[in-house]
Amino acid sequence: MKHFLLSSHLYRSRDRLLAAAPPVPVNVSVHSVNFRHVLRWDPGPGTPPGTHFVVYNVQRYFSRPSQNFSQHQLKWLTNSTTTWVQLKLKDQTDVYSLVVLASYNNSLSPESLKCRFTPYEETKIGPSKVSLAGCGNCIRVNVSLPEADSSSSVYMHKMYNPTYRVVYKERGGKEIVYNTESRSFNLTNLHSGSEYCVQVHALMRLNKNTKPSNWTCTFTSMLEANTGELTWCLYYMFIADLKV
Repeated sequence: MKHFLLSSHLYRSRDRLLAAAPPVPVNVSVHSVNFRHVLRWDPGPGTPPGTHFVVYNVQRYFSRPSQNFSQHQLKWLTNSTTTWVQLKLKDQTDVYSLVVLASYNNSLSPESLKCRFTPYEETKIGPSKVSLAGCGNCIRVNVSLPEADSSSSVYMHKMYNPTYRVVYKERGGKEIVYNTESRSFNLTNLHSGSEYCVQVHALMRLNKNTKPSNWTCTFTSMLEANTGELTWCLYYMFIADLKV
């Protein structure tokens, strides 16, 4: 009889705990730009005010297949439904599964659906920075990728080794396409003293979420006149005038 009463009490306590557990968070997603990762979610329907949220990550290192999954708490939050998540890559192939739990009155909800995230493939890479300088009938172009968030320990160019698709045109002229792996190069055989505009798009085998730069414009330099030829021409004209 005592055993029956104890069992009934435990079942009733369990039912009360389950009933008090807050709804499961929904719509978990990651918005990532240049390796700055922001995790977002929505409270489950009927979530009471004052609910807190816990973020967990389950990470698998594909470069070390003998290592098991590991789970650890990333961050304890208050009422916020968005947070910056620091994910330091030990290997470029690291994959994360992020889950969110709701906490209310010392009760935890079940885990949300896992949000699988592969930083090196899915982070959005901002447009490259392009600087131009005229050099006679050429333009000197320097390109730099945006810097990754400092918490990631990622050096963009080393990780992706991109090819740069360069599009340039004279003002009002046709576009010319040029591909290069160099971050510093010359566009040659241009008209001196003319305005040219350049756009650069970094193309990466490992990440397709790149954006082209804005168009950047500059003038080629005017070629300096040959002073020797100019002097001889003036001298010839002076002699001719004397003979008249």
